[in-house]
Amino acid sequence: MGHQCVERCPSGYRQSEDACERCPSGCSRCGTQQQCSDCEEYYFLYSGRCVNDCPRGFYGDVPDRRCDSCHDDCAACDGPHADDCTACKRGRNLRYRGRCLSSCPSHTYQDKQRDECRDCDRSCLTCSGTLPSSCLSCGRGKRMDSQGHCEIVSPCLEGSYQDQAGLCQPCHRSCLLCNGPTHTHCLACPIDQYLINQTCVPHCPEGYYADSSQQSCERCHVTCATCGGHHSSDCLTCSPGLLRHEPFCVDTCGTGYYGNSSGVCERCDQPCAECVGHRSRCTSCRDAYFLLGTSCLHVCPNTHYPDQQDKTCHRCHATCRTCHSSGALYCTSCFDGFLLHAGICFSQCLAGTYPSTMNPEVACEPCDPSCLECKGPGPQACTECPAVQRLAEDGRCLSCCRTDRWTLDSDLLIPWECCRCDQSDGFRGALETWVIGGVRFGLVAGLVAAVFVLGCGTIYRKYRLMDER
Repeated sequence: MGHQCVERCPSGYRQSEDACERCPSGCSRCGTQQQCSDCEEYYFLYSGRCVNDCPRGFYGDVPDRRCDSCHDDCAACDGPHADDCTACKRGRNLRYRGRCLSSCPSHTYQDKQRDECRDCDRSCLTCSGTLPSSCLSCGRGKRMDSQGHCEIVSPCLEGSYQDQAGLCQPCHRSCLLCNGPTHTHCLACPIDQYLINQTCVPHCPEGYYADSSQQSCERCHVTCATCGGHHSSDCLTCSPGLLRHEPFCVDTCGTGYYGNSSGVCERCDQPCAECVGHRSRCTSCRDAYFLLGTSCLHVCPNTHYPDQQDKTCHRCHATCRTCHSSGALYCTSCFDGFLLHAGICFSQCLAGTYPSTMNPEVACEPCDPSCLECKGPGPQACTECPAVQRLAEDGRCLSCCRTDRWTLDSDLLIPWECCRCDQSDGFRGALETWVIGGVRFGLVAGLVAAVFVLGCGTIYRKYRLMDER
């Protein structure tokens, strides 16, 4: 990169052999074919390119910085849901509150210039426009005057209603218009009040927003717990079980994001393709990185090799210092005192000992008592373990069970995760092994081991000591 030496290529560049090569315009990360995999702010990923505006039929997902497909009903949109349409496909070409419909619902009229269904004034049953004077018909208990307004048929003044005896009675003090005596009989509200279920309230309850034009409380989108409008992008907080992924509420966070403890989707750290629980707790890595535990690394550490297929750092065989694949046959370098030949590291000492010094000649010391074989001193340098023990990641030999001995009467079942004989903890020195019906049996130093397959994915081994008589 220029004339500087850097540990890793910065954003907007990719590693090409020993140099940093600039990505195409708008890319924050790209691959070998100059295909973008991430975009800079104000750009969106589409077909391997970073674009300013998504093509028709797609919308710009701002948090993920990518173009996502519109809902099937939409020809164009500003979000993923059925009520996010900004233009409709043929056959359902009338748009109402973001949805595409084949005909306008009641209490609306068709705006032919915009191919939209628009709300009538709340006084109208049907209408030709948004004004109170545009009514074409009136609802029950109302009649149309000479100016096209729908007015309540009542001999009573505003603020009162006609009871069953034909007498005018005052409305409840919370109502402007009403059809009964209590606060649940309101038909219209005073200024700064909103109508919901024939009740006037100063503030709309959770799950509703205040529609100032209609002076009423309207229900939020189904994904919102609270909102500022009817659209799915108007959520302020999310319905239970959903996560806040600006500006929407979603079932799961998108790729490269995780749900934090507050129920908000946050971006994973740059090397992570996916993460869980915390931004740096990676579960998979981006190109040119390899997963080791929960970290994504450019280069796997010594004693590990990079698996190009699953993008993971795998541990070398315990006898290898470095390697290019799993197993004892793929070492590329050895620990001090060991000799490399044909991919195998050979000790210059007898079994159970390790080379402690090399000059002027090899001196061997006994391994820690917990090890069968080792590469150095202490209990964390084991390379092979006694029978019924497994070699741990930190080089220790650990017992498969909490007890060191089993009796004939023992019915102890040891989980498969505890004792894996396909790793270097196997039944060493087996005198005899055989297979019957796909089940392997072994006799090792007086120990009988039988594998019981209890069910798909659930395998246990049961051990007992033979009668030594």
